[in-house]
Amino acid sequence: MGNRIVQLSENEYDRLQKKAELNDTKIRDLAEKYYQERGVFRVDIRVGLKDKYNGDTIYYTDVFSCENGLYKNDGFKAIITEKGRRKIERILFDACTKAFENHFGDAIKFKNSYAEALERFSIVRWIAYTIAFSGWGVAAALIINSIFK
Repeated sequence: MGNRIVQLSENEYDRLQKKAELNDTKIRDLAEKYYQERGVFRVDIRVGLKDKYNGDTIYYTDVFSCENGLYKNDGFKAIITEKGRRKIERILFDACTKAFENHFGDAIKFKNSYAEALERFSIVRWIAYTIAFSGWGVAAALIINSIFK
């Protein structure tokens, strides 16, 4: 079977062209889905700490990165599915959260209790100021009373 030249009407040509465009779109969608399902995955863990020392702010940031490069060797087999990636992400998130809580304690609970303590302190401070000023007021009234007696 050799190369043949086939004449098409404009209507048939347009219909075939639209079909080819649809196939191209479908191919791109399937390729994207295939990549999402079986493509490369990468895990980045970023740890950032902010420390204040003698009025200076110091930032410590560490990045741990892991990527599977097996797709280059065996491109047609599923390396890891989207569901598997989400499972790995959930496991790592839970492990990092537990490790942080084990090492530093519950930071949110501490922050909330610290904020409550500061709020209570400000209320107690105003009560102490009121008592102190009222005490000075009573003392001044007694002094003035004793002077003008």
